[in-house]
Amino acid sequence: MLAMATTTDEKTTPPPAATDADVAGRLESLAYADVDESAFFEQWLDSLFALPEVTSGAVWTLNGNGLVTILLERRPDDEDSTSRPPDPRADQARVANVIGVLQKGEPNIVEGRLIVPIRRDDRVAGGVELALDPETAEARSLELLEIVDEATGLASRYLGWRAAEAGDEAELAFWRQAQKSMLALHEAESERATARVAANDGRTLLGCERVSVVARRGSHVEVVAVTGVGRVNPRSNQVRSLARVARLVVTTGQPVVHAGRTPDLPGDVHEHLVRYLDESGVGSLLVLPLTEPSTEEDGRTKRGRTVGAIVVERKDGPFPPPVRRRVERFADHVAVAMAKARRHDRVLFRGLRSAVGGGLAALRGRRLLVAVLSLVLLAFTVTALVVVPWAYRVEGTGRLLPVVQRNVFAPATGRVEEVFVATGARVEAGQPVLRMRDDERDMEWVTLQAELEENLQSARALEAEIQEDDDGRSREESIRLRGRLQQLRVEATGLRERIDLVEAELARLVVRAPDSGTVTTADLPGLLRTRPVQQGEVLVELMDDRREWHVELEIPEQRLGHVLEAREAREAHGGEDLPVEFVLSTHPQKRFRGRLVSIATRTGASEEHGAAARAIVAVEASSVPERRIGAEVVARISCGEKPLGYVLFGDFVDFVRRHVW
Repeated sequence: MLAMATTTDEKTTPPPAATDADVAGRLESLAYADVDESAFFEQWLDSLFALPEVTSGAVWTLNGNGLVTILLERRPDDEDSTSRPPDPRADQARVANVIGVLQKGEPNIVEGRLIVPIRRDDRVAGGVELALDPETAEARSLELLEIVDEATGLASRYLGWRAAEAGDEAELAFWRQAQKSMLALHEAESERATARVAANDGRTLLGCERVSVVARRGSHVEVVAVTGVGRVNPRSNQVRSLARVARLVVTTGQPVVHAGRTPDLPGDVHEHLVRYLDESGVGSLLVLPLTEPSTEEDGRTKRGRTVGAIVVERKDGPFPPPVRRRVERFADHVAVAMAKARRHDRVLFRGLRSAVGGGLAALRGRRLLVAVLSLVLLAFTVTALVVVPWAYRVEGTGRLLPVVQRNVFAPATGRVEEVFVATGARVEAGQPVLRMRDDERDMEWVTLQAELEENLQSARALEAEIQEDDDGRSREESIRLRGRLQQLRVEATGLRERIDLVEAELARLVVRAPDSGTVTTADLPGLLRTRPVQQGEVLVELMDDRREWHVELEIPEQRLGHVLEAREAREAHGGEDLPVEFVLSTHPQKRFRGRLVSIATRTGASEEHGAAARAIVAVEASSVPERRIGAEVVARISCGEKPLGYVLFGDFVDFVRRHVW
């Protein structure tokens, strides 16, 4: 039965007129408000009174004997009940109308008043009576009836959960039922086991449809347990959408609540929430962060870490406040249990240590047996290290490179004036790569051209002089002039030959590719343009990536002896080259094979190994996908078999041999 309250006769200012959507929103938010019945019905009636067609209203209660009583009444400002004399006949008719509608249990409009029953547990416990403005309500009578009928349904829902959660008995019953679940939570040894207990026991304990537990993994989250699911598939769309929403809760520490209306969330998270709600078909959803309890350190409160989130789903409407409080308390216990289980999971080799500990416990107190077993174990270990053969491999580092490599050298001293190709470009044999400039040769060519022009002008003048007055000149003078002309011609021939030589040298300043290949010099234009170079200096590196490839490997000097020994043994028995297995930095997930075809006869300095010998490993180009020039390689050269002890502790053995023996 509705709680009793006195009629309100004081002047009350009604709320301003509101739209149907505003009224529906207010009523929906009241359905699960954590307030007592008197406050609820005051706010509930005020929300209905905000409709522009409503002029006054009242809430009535109906007892088991069929008697009605006014619980709450609202009147407009211009009607003061205290100054108006009572009208017994009108009040009797009004009460009779209310009783008639409530007994039938169906809403009705009687004498301009809309009367709608309010139910509790499938019986009529009261009703609402609203006086309507005849000028505006007639056109919207059906809409008003629908709005008020929905409002009474929300009021019935409020009365229902209030009655179910009333008193301390429900709370005591919850904690009696929760005791076993809490014990199982804290007894679980692993994080996943704790999450499964929370997901499966939480459904019955909280009276919901499904519980999911999400664990934090650094900056990501993982759905580790779902009610009734043995193994969660992380690739399913539903799980991925739920994980995205839970990640926002874990990151921000703020809960996400869906109770009929989707909350405002960031764009991508909102899309995942809507997708999850569509696929799961839940009516309401609550995502709470799982946060460890705060601790005190040096007089300061340190906030606990967020270890995950718990997701609780219902199909029969939003979470009533008591249920919400139970979910929050349950989440606190789950957070503590998850944090403890996570610390337990971090123990290194926990399973192995547990097994070893059980075995040691069985040997406790049996000294002779322990001594015998220790000696047997020691003898077995030493024998295995000395006798058991194992594959021995020497490791080296290098790069994957084409076999055909060419360097383009500076043909003369000068400076680079123009670069025609870029790094990574493919060039063909004879193609111009760059052009150099030699200022001395340019100046020499200009000087020779000027001398030649001067020589030719002198010769032409001398020829004209000889032809003009050859008869009147003495024989000695003619011979002298003709001799001078011949000398100029000889000098012109010499100048032309020198010019040809200079032009040939200038033509060589256009540097061409000696072979086909790919330019591998890094940042070629920026490195060479306008830069002075010396004759013989390497300008451009070319490598032909369309022909054979190999690995240029560096073998550490201290392990070179094993490789040479294994190679000589193979050659003595007519075997093939030593097999090599290597990994590319561009494809670390795959292993490739090759053959050791050559080793340098001398060692050289190495940045990585100090001193190392250069070796060549032949590879099948077709077996290496997406070959990149200069890709880093880590290779292991098979050098036969050696005792297991040397394979494991060979570096230490060699150190002792070099420095002690």
